[in-house]
Amino acid sequence: MARDGEWSEGTSHRVQAKVNYDFLPDPRMGWVDLVRHLEIVELDVNPHAILLEPYVKLLANELRRRMDAFESPRTMPSD
Repeated sequence: MARDGEWSEGTSHRVQAKVNYDFLPDPRMGWVDLVRHLEIVELDVNPHAILLEPYVKLLANELRRRMDAFESPRTMPSD
Protein backbone atom coordinates (compact mmCIF):
# COMPACT_ATOMS: atom_id res chain seq x y z
CA MET A 1 0.00 0.00 0.00
CA ALA A 2 1.34 3.41 -0.92
CA ARG A 3 1.95 5.98 1.77
CA ASP A 4 0.91 9.61 1.38
CA GLY A 5 2.82 11.21 -1.47
CA GLU A 6 3.99 7.88 -2.93
CA TRP A 7 2.86 6.09 -6.06
CA SER A 8 1.22 2.69 -5.87
CA GLU A 9 3.14 0.05 -7.81
CA GLY A 10 1.48 -2.07 -10.48
CA THR A 11 -1.62 -1.30 -12.47
CA SER A 12 -4.89 -0.28 -10.90
CA HIS A 13 -8.13 -1.12 -12.69
CA ARG A 14 -11.22 1.03 -12.54
CA VAL A 15 -14.37 -0.69 -13.78
CA GLN A 16 -17.10 1.74 -14.71
CA ALA A 17 -20.16 2.20 -16.85
CA LYS A 18 -19.46 3.32 -20.41
CA VAL A 19 -22.24 5.91 -20.17
CA ASN A 20 -21.16 8.73 -17.86
CA TYR A 21 -23.07 11.50 -16.18
CA ASP A 22 -22.36 15.08 -17.27
CA PHE A 23 -21.23 16.13 -13.79
CA LEU A 24 -18.44 13.50 -13.90
CA PRO A 25 -16.75 14.27 -17.24
CA ASP A 26 -13.32 12.79 -16.36
CA PRO A 27 -13.46 8.96 -16.19
CA ARG A 28 -10.23 8.94 -14.18
CA MET A 29 -12.02 10.73 -11.30
CA GLY A 30 -8.77 11.74 -9.57
CA TRP A 31 -7.26 8.24 -9.52
CA VAL A 32 -4.24 9.34 -11.59
CA ASP A 33 -3.09 11.31 -8.54
CA LEU A 34 -2.91 8.08 -6.52
CA VAL A 35 -1.69 5.38 -8.90
CA ARG A 36 1.08 5.23 -11.48
CA HIS A 37 -0.77 3.02 -13.99
CA LEU A 38 -4.53 3.25 -14.36
CA GLU A 39 -6.55 1.07 -16.69
CA ILE A 40 -10.18 2.03 -17.13
CA VAL A 41 -12.51 -0.81 -18.04
CA GLU A 42 -15.85 0.37 -19.41
CA LEU A 43 -18.93 -1.82 -19.32
CA ASP A 44 -21.75 -1.19 -21.77
CA VAL A 45 -24.33 -0.26 -19.11
CA ASN A 46 -25.77 2.86 -17.49
CA PRO A 47 -24.23 3.80 -14.11
CA HIS A 48 -27.55 3.53 -12.24
CA ALA A 49 -28.06 -0.06 -13.47
CA ILE A 50 -24.59 -1.54 -13.00
CA LEU A 51 -25.54 -3.30 -9.73
CA LEU A 52 -28.88 -4.64 -10.99
CA GLU A 53 -29.63 -7.90 -12.81
CA PRO A 54 -28.71 -8.72 -15.50
CA TYR A 55 -25.98 -6.04 -15.66
CA VAL A 56 -24.33 -6.97 -12.38
CA LYS A 57 -23.27 -10.21 -14.10
CA LEU A 58 -21.19 -8.13 -16.54
CA LEU A 59 -19.48 -6.49 -13.58
CA ALA A 60 -18.94 -9.82 -11.79
CA ASN A 61 -17.50 -11.45 -14.92
CA GLU A 62 -15.08 -8.58 -15.50
CA LEU A 63 -13.95 -8.57 -11.87
CA ARG A 64 -13.49 -12.35 -11.93
CA ARG A 65 -11.46 -12.11 -15.14
CA ARG A 66 -9.22 -9.45 -13.60
CA MET A 67 -8.75 -11.36 -10.33
CA ASP A 68 -7.90 -14.56 -12.22
CA ALA A 69 -5.34 -12.61 -14.25
CA PHE A 70 -3.88 -11.15 -11.05
CA GLU A 71 -3.27 -14.67 -9.75
CA SER A 72 -1.55 -15.55 -13.07
CA PRO A 73 -0.01 -12.25 -14.28
CA ARG A 74 1.56 -13.82 -17.37
CA THR A 75 -1.85 -14.80 -18.70
CA MET A 76 -3.59 -11.40 -18.49
CA PRO A 77 -6.29 -11.46 -21.15
CA SER A 78 -6.13 -8.66 -23.66
CA ASP A 79 -9.15 -6.45 -24.29
